[in-house]
Formats: sequence, C-alpha cells, structure tokens
Amino acid sequence: MYKPKSSNSSYVWQQRTQSIFQEGGDRLLRAIRVTYFNEHYSEGPIQYDCSDIWGDLICMKDTVVFVIHDSTRYLWHSKLYDTWAEFELSK
Repeated sequence: MYKPKSSNSSYVWQQRTQSIFQEGGDRLLRAIRVTYFNEHYSEGPIQYDCSDIWGDLICMKDTVVFVIHDSTRYLWHSKLYDTWAEFELSK
C-alpha cells in the first residue's frame, strides 16, 4: 500500500497498486492497476498504461499521471482536480 508523503490537498486517498510487466526477458513495466481507498470507500482497480518518456517512466490514463521514481516512490498528479501527491510504500 502506498500512502501520500506530501500533497497539495488533504483529500488524497491511499493507493494499492499491482504492477503488470511485459512478458520476456526485459521485465519492462507495461501498466499498473491502482485501487484508491479511504476508510469509507474504494474505487478501482483502474489500469494506467506505462511508457518511457524522455527518460522518465510515466503511467497515465485520461487526466491522471504517475511518474515512477522507483519501486517505493512515485509522483501522482490529477490534472482534472489540479492535485498532486508524492507517494511512498508504507511498511
């Protein structure tokens, strides 16, 4: 489970992710499936397709973008709500 470390909004939900890798020897990240949840409600999973764009691993769909830093951290941005958050894997 990933929890927001910092954000420009107090309404950012925790996220549970599942990685989907390309078959073959390279194990490239093809997509992530994300379930959003708080103590009362959950939504998803929603699939975000991934690609390498200018050296950054980006996963996106519609108005939501994930910039993957590594397996424990990523930046999430919702353009629709002008909201961003840095997420970190909780222990």
